[in-house]
Amino acid sequence: MTHPTFFVVRLAIDSSRSPSDDTPPEPNFRFVLDPEVTARASDFFINNANTFFPAALEQLNALPGLLPETVVITYRDCGIANAFYDSSDRTITICSELDNAQYNLLLELGLDSDDAFVLSDFSTAFVIDHEIGHALVDILDIPIAGNNESTADAIATVLSVERSLGGTTRPYSLFGGLSLADQPTSYGDEHGNGQDRAGDIICWTVGGRTELLFDSGVQSLVQPFVEAGRDCTAEYQDHCPPCVAGCRVLRHAWQWLRRHSTRHRVGFLI
Repeated sequence: MTHPTFFVVRLAIDSSRSPSDDTPPEPNFRFVLDPEVTARASDFFINNANTFFPAALEQLNALPGLLPETVVITYRDCGIANAFYDSSDRTITICSELDNAQYNLLLELGLDSDDAFVLSDFSTAFVIDHEIGHALVDILDIPIAGNNESTADAIATVLSVERSLGGTTRPYSLFGGLSLADQPTSYGDEHGNGQDRAGDIICWTVGGRTELLFDSGVQSLVQPFVEAGRDCTAEYQDHCPPCVAGCRVLRHAWQWLRRHSTRHRVGFLI
């Protein structure tokens, strides 16, 4: 299994705004549908995308001034099933082909169209969290040593798990991890092995939400990924062994963000 490597988080909240300034802060992340997609898509798809994905961003947008500028996340046609963060203009692209591929895979696994639509949204939300991980590393100048993709997976998992606390929806990372389990055994690049990535993401997700081990709806899917003698709770929480110190720092980073949200009297929508 691959593990995220140790890094130090340096974050700053912009305190330049005076208490009397009523101007709403710019969001840290903004989701937009490309006009070519809206031109052909159904009203149902457009309304769902413009509701579901922005809601998933509320967690980080509740921290005013986290980023110096808004990162735009565009859902568009790419000609290939992919998603990526572009550091040259600090934008994120989610390709419609990737979303469609995840939907079709779920249909092939026997889900009906309604369930496949919902779960493909969950998987795509995790992909967005993964690309947000890349954006945070780049814009906040988070130094890492090793695999950028594993680090982005870890950040995405923490965002997903923390977002789900106190709610009834299972973490999006659970579905993102399971979708990776069906990916090719080797990407031939830094993304690594699909099964290994799935194992890490699902283990960390269960570490943050241990009740999933007893959730009859997903127990049989989760169990194979946590039977390798790994202490998933320790990996997610602050007593990680040295080999997965990145998880510990991620956990502390999220606690830091929560403390800042309290000082700024901004509540988390999770």
